[in-house]
Amino acid sequence: MKTIFSTVILLLSIYSSGSAQVIQSPAQFLGYEPGSQFTYHHRAIDYFKYVASISPQVQYIRFGTTYEGRELGVCIISAEENLKNLEELRINNLIKTGLQKGNFTGKQIPFIWLSYNVHGNEAVGMEASMKTLYTLASGSYEGVNEWLKSVVIIIDPCENPDGRDLYTNRYRSSQSLFTNADGNAWEHNQDWPGARTNHYMFDLNRDWAWMTQTETQQRLELYVKYMPHVHADFHEMGAESTFFFAPGANPWHEVITPWQHEFHNMMGEGNAKLFDEKFKLYYTKENYDLFCPSYGDTWPLFNGAMGFTYEQAGGGGPGLVYKLETGDTLTLKDRIEGHFTASMATIKISYENRVKLISEFNKYFEDGEKSPEFSYKSIIIKGNNDRSALFSLFTLLDRNQIRYAYASGIGKKYKGFDYQSNKESEFQLEKGDILISSYQPQSRLIKVLFEPKSMSNDSLSYDLSAWAIPYAYNIKAFASAEKIKSEDLKATIEPLTNESSKINSYAYVANFTGFNELRLMALLYRKDLKIRYSIKPFTIDSVKFNRGSIIITRGDNKHSGQSFDKTVVEAA
Repeated sequence: MKTIFSTVILLLSIYSSGSAQVIQSPAQFLGYEPGSQFTYHHRAIDYFKYVASISPQVQYIRFGTTYEGRELGVCIISAEENLKNLEELRINNLIKTGLQKGNFTGKQIPFIWLSYNVHGNEAVGMEASMKTLYTLASGSYEGVNEWLKSVVIIIDPCENPDGRDLYTNRYRSSQSLFTNADGNAWEHNQDWPGARTNHYMFDLNRDWAWMTQTETQQRLELYVKYMPHVHADFHEMGAESTFFFAPGANPWHEVITPWQHEFHNMMGEGNAKLFDEKFKLYYTKENYDLFCPSYGDTWPLFNGAMGFTYEQAGGGGPGLVYKLETGDTLTLKDRIEGHFTASMATIKISYENRVKLISEFNKYFEDGEKSPEFSYKSIIIKGNNDRSALFSLFTLLDRNQIRYAYASGIGKKYKGFDYQSNKESEFQLEKGDILISSYQPQSRLIKVLFEPKSMSNDSLSYDLSAWAIPYAYNIKAFASAEKIKSEDLKATIEPLTNESSKINSYAYVANFTGFNELRLMALLYRKDLKIRYSIKPFTIDSVKFNRGSIIITRGDNKHSGQSFDKTVVEAA
């Protein structure tokens, strides 16, 4: 019997070791203690993939690449049963928003999205993301295993890999053999251009609503597939600061709901409790407001989620260790611990309030569709606006999941706010006019993007205070308090026809009105066509052309032969 019993124990031991491998910590995987040096982006991605390959509670999703070719990816962490049913949970969530049609199967749990390192030189974020992932996957924090049964967590380790690696390369190449805490040392003072931005020197934390950069476009394409209930964005600020978390400063945009206000206070209290236990300093309600839609906290808020910004002492200057004015030293290890603590607080408070998180999230979109609070119930975009401006507008609306269609009732007259004249006036519906109705799930976001004047409860704001879309795209549009009906047909941009090629065109002219003409110019250059431009306004057959208009002549491009017309028109 003893031999048989020993054999059973041995078999069970072999089975156990084969089915539940021990996950290496970041220190074991990387070969150095986190905080002792900055990690290259590809090594962090390797760690995320490694954990997903070991843990049945983790999935890795690659969703794109940066301008410099670095991989963009996230890990999704939850209980095994939830991951098996992830697609069902995802679709159920979208059905409840009204953004996707389908049959709700009855199960809905919160999605919590944690984003790190949107600014490349706020470099602690990616380091903290690895500790957060390891802790969740290994269950090495009180309550984690219970959390994962009831929530799905998405971790984006680095929103700005190009900026992050620029910072890391510069720091590693300038640091001494022994760390130098003196702020005058070379390693604490990086050259221009700063590593805060992406490859094209664009601040990705100002791009959430506008989605002009490839990193933002690809990330938010994934984001809207899940529509998380909570989104936290992790940042750093001046080295002499402490730690900032919710609630934010005034002004708060008026579309932010009472429940979102309440939850911000609850999240602040939850963070304060954990920070108090570790005797860490912090503050709230200063500096960072919730008004402009460009950010990683406001854009999620206007998409029904709980959006948060976390800021702690650090940024590009401190490096691995930095002597403060108080005489204390700020270390990268301290900064990792700060964002890790805030990450745990975010998940914990979200888990504890998961039932109301879901009900209020669903209500956010339901109320928008049934009873929009925007005083203007219909936005009319005139169909005779500049084609390139309309194309850019439609692209923006699609990315923000805002519905639009051709307006019905051609010939009817309405009164409304004329964006171009900045006053109330009468307008008539014409064929091709486009309607954006406030009666849809994204009603609150429509108000944010289209209100002529954003109302603020404070005269000071951290950033933009005006951004209405009709002004940004220089389009003729009206906002009406009446509920105008639409056709079933979604508005589109009809393709250009090439009638001119039949008459052997002498030249093409693109009237310079904005950014899209510059894009056309760049594309034509890539097609090896030579281009002229006007230095003064001019008129042809009563058609006026602006200064800077692009002129493409057949005589300058004889090398293109019979393909000249086709190339130009397709580019346009």
